[in-house]
Amino acid sequence: MLSSKLYYWQFIQTRRRQSMGLVLNNEKEKHLILNTDNGIEIKSVDDYIKKVGILNSNKNNPSAQLFFRGQAVDYWNISSTIVRDKKLGIEHYLMSEPLRQIPNEFVNIGDGFEIMEKYQHYGMCTRLLDVTTNPLVALYFACEHHKEEEYTDSVSKESLKMSPMGIVYFKEENAPLKYDDFEVRIISKLASYDLNESRTLEEVIHKLYEDKIISGEQLKTWSNDKGLLEFINICQNVFTVLPIMNNDRLIRQSGAFLLPGQFNIECRKEKIKDAVITKAEANLRSEFEKEFFYIDDEDKEKVRRELEHCNISEANLFPELEYQLNYIRNNNNQQKRAVSDFKRFEIFSNITDERLVVSDEYNLDDIKKSIIESGIEEKLADDLMNILKENQEVDWLKRERVLSRIRVLMCKKLIKNNYSKRDAENIVKNLIDKIIEKYTTR
Repeated sequence: MLSSKLYYWQFIQTRRRQSMGLVLNNEKEKHLILNTDNGIEIKSVDDYIKKVGILNSNKNNPSAQLFFRGQAVDYWNISSTIVRDKKLGIEHYLMSEPLRQIPNEFVNIGDGFEIMEKYQHYGMCTRLLDVTTNPLVALYFACEHHKEEEYTDSVSKESLKMSPMGIVYFKEENAPLKYDDFEVRIISKLASYDLNESRTLEEVIHKLYEDKIISGEQLKTWSNDKGLLEFINICQNVFTVLPIMNNDRLIRQSGAFLLPGQFNIECRKEKIKDAVITKAEANLRSEFEKEFFYIDDEDKEKVRRELEHCNISEANLFPELEYQLNYIRNNNNQQKRAVSDFKRFEIFSNITDERLVVSDEYNLDDIKKSIIESGIEEKLADDLMNILKENQEVDWLKRERVLSRIRVLMCKKLIKNNYSKRDAENIVKNLIDKIIEKYTTR
């Protein structure tokens, strides 16, 4: 049986890049070249930092906070993963099923937004959209290289192939919410509801009361038209949320989220309380300023190298082991050394000539005669013959390691019998060479 943690990974690991690539599967689709009228071109990290500094000094509200989002492809919509994956209609199921299947993973965690945040961390599609307070982190994601795509010039209608530009979007936020703020709890709970069937505002508000998301006093406030308009405003708004910094990745990326409400409200009867609420898809582009930063594909690699000097890299932003190893692998792409093709070892290949073929039989008397002919007295010749006999193996004349051992032992024997080292080595070499020549064929 699978452990709960392993099952958890298998259940919710939906790869973001795959979902972002849905548009790319249609090879025939052409994209309009990015209109850069409101764009700010980036050529270097230094240039980018200066321009972000200008943004900060020109904020409408000096105390407002800037949030950034980097995307590698200029024509991508700004959408949460659950919208890109076309799974918003089953959001209620995706929110509840991990809690049913692997409850131990969520024992010490709150409900609603905290659960959604954990899902997002492990790759589950949710309605959350990642943003960051660190402009360099956003630039890193914008600098990811992408393959060439078909583009069309909006003026000349000329077609051309090019790799997409990277984009950094930004927005001012005067009062970002915290993970446990009232509006965040409302939207997070609505995300877990099945709104595919006609659910009225009145029914949903009562459900929020039953689930202890709103108080009895709030229930009473939202029972009239004025109060219902307040509730509708929450349901159709998009909130910037500062999460619990409960994992290293979120901390390193200075992460935050956009939490979109954007529920459709349709009045089918006279009273607002009878209006039907449903979930709806939306492009979040309008949540950001109309101005944006862009970077040509040809500059992406250079800027990423510059970002590494600012400690902005895959290894720094993603502390998990798989990303650390991937960074090490990719960071050493230039350090390559050529190696030879594999060849199976030939046992007898290290002899003087690979073409030698050893005779089937050895005549020991002939070998002894050869030793005596080299000037060795008979008793010493017998000692040398014993060395040969003790070290014989199959095809020993073609085994360099055997021949080397025989040479060493014979030299030692001769030196002990008052031969000089030089004379001993010469005698043994000539003797072995003579034996090899006599008992091998070419």
